Amino acid sequence: MRQVRLLLWIGGAVLVLGIALWLLGTLTQLYTAIAATSPILANFLLGLVLLVIGGLIGLAVYYGILFSRPARPKSSQTIALPSETTDVAEETLAAVQRQVGQIQDDITRQALLERSRTLSEDVNRRHFRVVVFGTGSAGKTSIVNAILGRSPGDVGAAMGTTETAHTYRFRFRNLDGDIQITDTPGLSEATVMGTEREQQARRMATESDLLIFVVDNDLRQSEYELLQQLVSIGKRSILAFNKIDLYPDDDLKLILAQLRRRVGDILSSDDVVAIAAHPQPILQPGGDRQRPRPYVLPLLRRISTILREEGKDLIADNILLQAQQLIDDAH
Repeated sequence: MRQVRLLLWIGGAVLVLGIALWLLGTLTQLYTAIAATSPILANFLLGLVLLVIGGLIGLAVYYGILFSRPARPKSSQTIALPSETTDVAEETLAAVQRQVGQIQDDITRQALLERSRTLSEDVNRRHFRVVVFGTGSAGKTSIVNAILGRSPGDVGAAMGTTETAHTYRFRFRNLDGDIQITDTPGLSEATVMGTEREQQARRMATESDLLIFVVDNDLRQSEYELLQQLVSIGKRSILAFNKIDLYPDDDLKLILAQLRRRVGDILSSDDVVAIAAHPQPILQPGGDRQRPRPYVLPLLRRISTILREEGKDLIADNILLQAQQLIDDAH
């Protein structure tokens, strides 16, 4: 390869030299002819020609040197891609298990290790945990019933029942994975510091992938503070404005706009939905009362969109939050 370049360089130099000699002879004759009548014009043309020739020689030398240089090997560049959230969760759990393993107390160590193993299994789980919160009168149970009755696919029986919560399973056709939805007790006392209900609310929050916070009017201060607390610990949340059938259209628009303004610093406007999970009966012309079908479609659509677009990250974020709680408990 180097020999070929050398031959090309020599050939090019000879060609340029030949052209230069030919031009020199021709220009000498031209200069002599012009100088006989106008020496000034002859000198001007001579300087211009010399300038052009010098420029050409400079370009030839530059490109000759550039051409003769060996080609630089392409540098191999490794682009560090951001880690998947699930990878971060797995690494965090491994670190937590190492830290927990150093605890001296056997009972505490075994309990925390068991919790960490459960979290490790959650990394690859294929279901989503949706938890419904709200005051006792907001209509949480009605919302759960309406979702179960209107959701596509089969609805199973209650997966687990405690004195404080009920969990059910359902499925969206366009979502890869089941949904476990938990109906919780009223949270009217959840903002009182140190109460059992607040501790229960925080525990459920840390174990959920998506929260549905239910109200039936404008937010009370205690409700706003609780919602703010849940969002601040990293929980993806939807604010469901229930019982909209009780309000005239003008009042409904006013309250909905007010809700979106109040939570605008913690939730997007798309995460505030208006529903009627258990509409009031409507008087018919014959005197009978007929109850309209539940209207929870906006909530169903929002749940589906969030879980479809963010579901994998929500699970991993939930695991990271619980791992941090494990670290706190280990100290």
